[in-house]
Amino acid sequence: MKTLYTLLIGLVLLSCSKKSEDETVKIFRFLEFENDVLLPNINESELTFLAIDFDKKIEDWEIKLSNGKEDFPTGINRIETTMYGWTNGDKIAQRIYLRIPKLEYGDYTVSIKNKKTNQIYTDVFLVRNKVFRGLKSVDSTTYSIIYDTPDYLYFQNTTNSITNDPYSNTVKQVFLENKTTMVSYSINFQVINNTIAFTIPKTIPQGIYYFSIKYTNGIANYHEKDIVILEQQLPQINSINKSVFNSGEELKLEGINFRYKIATGILPFDGLSNVQTGTYLVFKDIKNEYNLSCGIYENNNQDYNDISSSETKLLYKIPPLSKASIFTDANKTYFDGEVYVKSGPYKSNPIKVKVVY
Repeated sequence: MKTLYTLLIGLVLLSCSKKSEDETVKIFRFLEFENDVLLPNINESELTFLAIDFDKKIEDWEIKLSNGKEDFPTGINRIETTMYGWTNGDKIAQRIYLRIPKLEYGDYTVSIKNKKTNQIYTDVFLVRNKVFRGLKSVDSTTYSIIYDTPDYLYFQNTTNSITNDPYSNTVKQVFLENKTTMVSYSINFQVINNTIAFTIPKTIPQGIYYFSIKYTNGIANYHEKDIVILEQQLPQINSINKSVFNSGEELKLEGINFRYKIATGILPFDGLSNVQTGTYLVFKDIKNEYNLSCGIYENNNQDYNDISSSETKLLYKIPPLSKASIFTDANKTYFDGEVYVKSGPYKSNPIKVKVVY
């Protein structure tokens, strides 16, 4: 009887232990492929992606790779923890290395399944015959997860550039292909001093896109990473409290869109990190332009509250002469020009203003 009792206790403990072990398996979050477009490979190689809460037991994962017509052998080679993370939620990015066989031109779907939780995630990467890097956004706002593979934001109604294409003079078309809808858009471009300047029109919907160039010989060249395009939010000044200011007085602007709001749900680490574009109060005269930061992050910049939470009011206190840095005359006694708001890549309408110190 004692032996049976001991056996039952052992089974209960084993069951509880197994249950406790299963409960520690978290729901993982796929962040992004480090490269969304690959070159064809003649030998077995690796595809890497970033994730958080990814179970480190390789045997607990089932990976599938397909081009829609054929399945290909694949699996996880290794899982490593990077040095990059987020204090919001205490999450650390992991890099997962997938084993991939010889792949030719095509669109490929990766299916990632955790055998314990039955969670499944699928995503697509491309294999193309020509791939490049070197897109340059007009705005410097980055949403990079790790610095090895930088990502910058792109915006509607802005002109951006490609700086390192040796065949820029043979470019025939520039395309944006929506990653979700697969709708392709041909966009305007021009070549200036071997730099390709391309304009993202306002008609391009906000979303994630593949970017490619087509040359006169018919060859297409794809950017190695997809890009995020955000909607236009033009700041607009509707009123200023006066036109001539003295030291110690407060300049007050009222209008709309004084701080750019990035849409939720579009960035890979949405909810983990607060990405913000810069906002500046700009004083411009006939010779110079002075940019005064209004703060980017609420928790660590005292200038952040210069703009109201509704983004409709902006306050700036004119400093005394001893602390002033904005002048029009050589004797440094006044400023005479205009003021406007710059939010992300967008500029508001200018307003005439004079400051006498």
